[in-house]
This record gives sequence, structure tokens and C-alpha cells, in this order.
Amino acid sequence: MSKLLSLLFPRKCSLCGTPMADAGEYDALCPDCMLKYSMLCEEKCSHCGQRQKYCRCEKIDGAEISLHLFEFSSELSRNIIYTLKRRNDKYLQNFLARQLAGEIVNTLKEESCGEKFTISFVPRNPASVRDFGFDQSKLVAEKIAALTDMRCAGLFVHAKNTKTQKEISAKDRKDNASNSYSAKNGVGATGTLVIVDDVTTSGSTLSRCASLAKEIGAEKVMAVAVAMTPKKTGW
Repeated sequence: MSKLLSLLFPRKCSLCGTPMADAGEYDALCPDCMLKYSMLCEEKCSHCGQRQKYCRCEKIDGAEISLHLFEFSSELSRNIIYTLKRRNDKYLQNFLARQLAGEIVNTLKEESCGEKFTISFVPRNPASVRDFGFDQSKLVAEKIAALTDMRCAGLFVHAKNTKTQKEISAKDRKDNASNSYSAKNGVGATGTLVIVDDVTTSGSTLSRCASLAKEIGAEKVMAVAVAMTPKKTGW
């Protein structure tokens, strides 16, 4: 029955809507979009010259390691992030989780981060959760945890009635992040904590969560984002 349904109602590409025959659980992009995505991830950083997965230009205070999949700058990158934020597309979530899981595992091995790992996430603004019905970073983090056999724990709280980071200037984002995020009562962390976010611009949100992670016992922090807004020339 499932094969018949897939023939009658083939899954569509999460980005362009092209029908995809025989798409698997972790297939979200059609061949054309997948090629464009691969090229996006292969682009070199304009500052350090490294491929995106090796770029460490995003300096996150409190985090020993940071990584991302691609820069948030092109039409394709915006399409991916906007879809991730606005549509509860489990296949795109699965796809990005698998992409991140591989980079996380490889980096943890390279950096000799011990044997105790926990995955957490930057919680979404409560108003956005009400509007869209889901927390994208939480869902991606949970899927990464399932792929890596790591424990996923919600360690942070997003305060109500605070502005989203995109609504304010870069110089005010640090203070806003400090007012927006806190650690849950009674939680603790050990070993290395991986914190997942969808996109980082100034790094203030991940920095705040990284600092909170250290306060509740994390020894090391890896800050992970699907996308990073590239730094301005001269940074």
C-alpha cells in the first residue's frame, strides 16, 4: 500500500517542490537541489579560505568548538532556513540532522572531547512556537541525538515577551540574549555539551547558552548551527 501511495502521491522536494520517486527517510532534496546544496557547502569562507565545515570564523564566547554547514547569504541558503523555520518538514529536519551528525561526530573525535556527550538546543521564542507550532532547533537536535546515540536534554529556557534577535541591532543582541535565556531549574551538564541552533548571526545567543552550560557543569561546549551569517569585510 505504501509503495502504491508513493507512486500516486510522490514526495516532493522540500525546497522546489519537484516530485521525488523512491525518496528515503533522509531524502529531502531533488537531485538538482542536492547538487546546489553540495556546492553551497563546498564554498570557501571569504575570511579564512576554508571549506564551510572547516571554517571556525564564528567565535562563540564560552564554546571551545563551533561549526556550521553553510553560510546564510544566498537564495538557496535562505530558502533552506526559512523552510526549516516556517514549515514542520520532518524530511528536511532529518536531512539536516544527518548532515550535522556526521560533522559533529568527526569533530568531537578530532578535538579529543572525551566520552561523555549531551546534545541540547537553543529554545525558540515562545511566540514563534505558538505561531508556527514547533521548535525547529529542538526537533533537529532530537534527530541528531537519535543518529549518534547521544542523550538530548532541554537545558535552557527562553523567556516570554522578549524580542527575537532579528528584530534588534547587532550591538543590542548580547544584552537581549542575556535577558532572553536562562538555564532550567535543577538541570546539570557533564562532559561535552553540543548546543544546536538553526542560524547564528552575531553569535550572542549561542554565547549566552554556552556560558549557561559552563555554569551548570559542562566541561566543554560545541556550538553548532545549520547556517552562519558571514562576517562583513574587514572583520
